[in-house]
Amino acid sequence: MAEALARASLTKKISFYSAGSKPSGKINSQVLEVLQGNNIDTNGLYSKSIDDLRSLNFDVVITLCGNARNESCPIWVGKCLKAHWGFDDPSIIKDKIKREKAFRDLFINLQDTLFAFEKLFLREPHQLKNHINLIEEQLKSGNI
Repeated sequence: MAEALARASLTKKISFYSAGSKPSGKINSQVLEVLQGNNIDTNGLYSKSIDDLRSLNFDVVITLCGNARNESCPIWVGKCLKAHWGFDDPSIIKDKIKREKAFRDLFINLQDTLFAFEKLFLREPHQLKNHINLIEEQLKSGNI
């Protein structure tokens, strides 16, 4: 969801990729529904493994999955800035109505977070580390 939202809505000065350590092989149907319901193009999206991105060099790797906080980023990402902006995974919610709402809420929270980051980055691109840390602090305190 974050990759599609970022690519559709944010500056083209930054490249965004999303991948998982244990991808399911398909995009969650509720993710697709929320993206399409917000006019985000879903063509070409696929469930990627971090192994699919091995050939890329990263300036920043940000983990978004709430349960990834205690996992180490793969060694192959090299000496880049690493951060964690944890969001709960709505797919684990059993109740259908609560799960659907959680996916919609996740979209809004990701959008707000990405827009806040973009605003900081475009204003002062040389302060990337400070911006990433500020967003992480704001997420922890509930200010985004």
